[in-house]
Formats: sequence, structure tokens, C-alpha cells
Amino acid sequence: MSLLTVRAVSKIYGTLTALSSVDMTVVENEFHGLIGPNGSGKSTMLKCLAGAEIPTTGTIHLAGKDITTLSPQDRSRAGLSLKFQITAILPELAVYDNMLIALQAHQSIWGLLRSHSRDTLHAEVIAYLDRFRLRERQYDLAGELSHGQQQWLEIAMALALKPKLLLLDEPTAGMSPQERRATGELLQPIRQQCSLLIVEHDLDFIKDLCDSLTVLDQGQIVASGPIAEVQMIHASKRFISPMSKSPLLAASGLCTYYGHSQALFNVSLSIPSVGGVAILGRNGAGKTTLLKTIAGELQAQQGSLSFDGSSIGGTSIEHRAIQGIGYVPQDQGIFARLTVRENLEVGALRLAKGSNAIDEMVTLFPRLGQRMAQAAGTLSGGERKMLAISRALLGRPRLLLLDEPTEGVWHGVVEEITERLRELSQSIAVLIVEQHVKMALSISQECHVMDRGQIALSGPSAQIRDDPELERLLSP
Repeated sequence: MSLLTVRAVSKIYGTLTALSSVDMTVVENEFHGLIGPNGSGKSTMLKCLAGAEIPTTGTIHLAGKDITTLSPQDRSRAGLSLKFQITAILPELAVYDNMLIALQAHQSIWGLLRSHSRDTLHAEVIAYLDRFRLRERQYDLAGELSHGQQQWLEIAMALALKPKLLLLDEPTAGMSPQERRATGELLQPIRQQCSLLIVEHDLDFIKDLCDSLTVLDQGQIVASGPIAEVQMIHASKRFISPMSKSPLLAASGLCTYYGHSQALFNVSLSIPSVGGVAILGRNGAGKTTLLKTIAGELQAQQGSLSFDGSSIGGTSIEHRAIQGIGYVPQDQGIFARLTVRENLEVGALRLAKGSNAIDEMVTLFPRLGQRMAQAAGTLSGGERKMLAISRALLGRPRLLLLDEPTEGVWHGVVEEITERLRELSQSIAVLIVEQHVKMALSISQECHVMDRGQIALSGPSAQIRDDPELERLLSP
């Protein structure tokens, strides 16, 4: 029997059509996967289902009830529960209390005021924590849990609302392989309680978990049906972006300090092996600190950091460079008294003699070829940026970190640097911190917006560009 019925749903933001006449059905006790490349409309679909967005056209029915224009609160009462990609736990409260608050959400005001309310719910709190392997952490602060454990806690809290349909937005993003496997095991039993609609980039995870699959591309459904149909699964692979692969870099729960002053608070993100990722935010939001922590210039006091499956937490900036992390700091870090050629030769020291790598950099940035004998300190601001990027690339990085690569650069040169970085992001991973928002979003497929040392907004760049929350987070 159909539980969720979506008919001809479209969502239009100005001139951007995020969803176009989408039809989808989820039946009772079904696990349904929703996949597609970045910007295909997956998160927009979940927002329309949850009530965070109202469809421009079309209808949504849950258990026979029209919920198309209902508020998120009314949809929750109707039996729908959503866990967004970014965790929304209460980090300063104990794990136990987070779970208790979730269970109290359906109680009446009188029930909440009764002194024994906590006692009557104790057994249920413990049952949920047991079920999600968190009972031993019940007295710990939720903010002290690992990234994966925080995701498990929030899934448990979403289930406490007793939903008919649970929506999950990339629950395994940033998890280790072990945590991803455990998440699949923890989700299987909820089939007896409710249906599941899950957005994921990990196709193998979806195949092991779900009964049915819907594939979105450019806001339209390109394939849908039982996941057992192998031909459909193979056809859908071409719609999965580079983000679907295991992350090249995974950060979980990073906390970084300058002395006693904390600059990063529980930051988690993952970077694919190919593609661009943008970090946006106001001055002082923690963007540069995040890059320095990844590069190894600063060390995180808490959290984990892995590169290509191996932990790099506590390792030096030199070690990370050898592993394949290139870093272009905001101040560029070039040798002002050396010539352009000499700067490039320093970057190429680890390469074999006879390499044509420096010629490759001149091809990438032809302006440098005209300045090879010139002292680097006499270059224009844009040329110094090009030199710094080229020198980092000579280290043959797999991940290139860029801190404000267009700061103080003339507009014409900004366009040239932007085009080169767009080309680079097709062969390596590029993580860019940039105040020039349009430029950063044009290079990247994924975007994270920071605020006060935390990631406040994440998603495909195409959707973040039109999210009203972006303007608020970037305004002074």
C-alpha cells in the first residue's frame, strides 16, 4: 500500500528549476533510495517533503492525506520525520538528555510538567540508546561523540517521533568505512517501525540497504524501480557524481584552539578524490583555521582527520605535503627575493630531473613564462597568486587547499585564475576558501558555509547559491 505519493512536483527558484514534474511513490515498510549527481535536486526534494520548501506545483500525499502546503510541525504530527545532513543535536547536553527531549516532544504540556515524566520515559530512552550502541555514552556530552555516533543519536531522536516515514539526507557523509557498515546494520531493524527514504552518494550502501531506487538528474527522474533490477543499477552509475566515491579526506569533530581560545567547534566534512569544494563565511568564521588544520599548520585538539583512508591527525605539514596535500596560504608564501623560475624550481625539488613540470606550469599560467627571470616580489598581486598555485601544483598534490586565491587581484586576472582552477578540479580535489562567492560556487560542486567556528550550511553549490540562508550567514 502506498504511504508517500508525489505527483508532478516542481520547484522553481527564480530562473532555476530545481525539480521538474517529479513523480515518486514509497510504499509501507519500504526502504527507498534517492540518488543523483550534485545539484540534481535530491535535497530540494527532501525539503519539499519535509515542509522546509513548498513545491511551486504538484501535490504530496502521506498516508492518503494531502500535506503539500502543511507546515513542518503539522507534517511531523502526520507521521513524517526528517534528519538533515548536518547534525542538530544539543552538544552541551548529555546523550541521555538529548534522547529524553526527543521522546518528550510528543507529550502534552501536562505530561511534561509531571515530576515523574523523566522516570516513565527512562526505559524507552535506554532502549533507544541500546539499539544505536550509545548506552555506554549516555552520560557523556553529545558534542563529545564521534561524528558517526552523533549521526546515530540524531537518527534515534528522529525515530522517537514515531514516524510513518523517516527521511535521511546523506547520513553516512564523513563516516569511516566501519561507521558506514554499522549504520546500515542499525537501520535495518527500523523497517518494522516505518518506511525510509534516504538520499545517499554511496551507491554500494544504498544497494545493500534499500528495496527500491529513484535516480534524479537535473531535477528530473531518469530511472526508478526495484533495486534488484541490476540493469537499472548499472545505468544509474553514470548519474553519480565524483562525490559518490569514498572520500579522499574525511574530517570528523575537529576542534582547534589558539591557546585557550577555541576557533573550530566539532567541524566535520569530507572531500572527494576529484572535484571542487568551497568554504564560505564571514571574516573570523573559522575558514582559514580549517584549512590550516587540514594542512597541518595547526593541530586539532579533538576530532579525527584521515587522508586516503589513513589517519593524518598529529602529523606535520611536511608529512601531509608528501602524502599529497598541497597548500596555498592567504599570504601566498612565495620567496620574494628569488626569481619566478627559482620559486618554481623549489617547488619541483622532489620531482625527477628532466621533468617538464615547470613547462606545464607555464602552459597553465602563460603570464609566468614572461616573468621567469623577474624577482617574485616585484610581480603583481595576481601573478604572485599564479606563482603560489603553480609552486603548490609542482608537489603533485591530490588535494589542493587554497586560501583566498583571488584576494586583491584585478578582475581580469580573477577570471583567468577561476578558469584554471575549474580545469584543475576535473582531475584533482580542490578545497577553496574564498570571499568571491560567485567565483567559489562556479568552481565547486559542494559548498560548506561556516559561522562562528562551525559549519552552519552545507549542500550542492547549485542549491546553496539560491538558499536564502546564505545571504544571512555572509552578511556583516
